[in-house]
Amino acid sequence: MKTHSALFSRASAAAVAALAAAHAPAAPTFVSTVSAPGYAGTETLEAVPVLVRVSEAISGFRYADCAEGGADLSFADAAGRALPFEID
Repeated sequence: MKTHSALFSRASAAAVAALAAAHAPAAPTFVSTVSAPGYAGTETLEAVPVLVRVSEAISGFRYADCAEGGADLSFADAAGRALPFEID
C-alpha cells in the first residue's frame, strides 16, 4: 500500500484502495490440505522440504483450471501465510 500511496499521492484514499484491491490475489479455486502421515512426532515441523505431487488423481483438482506452468500455484500455512516453493 505504501507504494501505491507514494505513486498516487494526489489520489483519494478510495482510489488507492480500489487500485490495491484490483491487484490483490484472486481467491483460490481449489484448496487442499497437505499432511505428513508418516510423521509420528508431536512437535510442529518447520523449514522441512516436502515433495507435493499435484495430479488429477486429487479429488476436485483439474489442470484445465490452472495457469500455464503453475503460475497461479501457491502454498500457505494454517494461518494463511505464504510458503516458499519451487516447481520442478
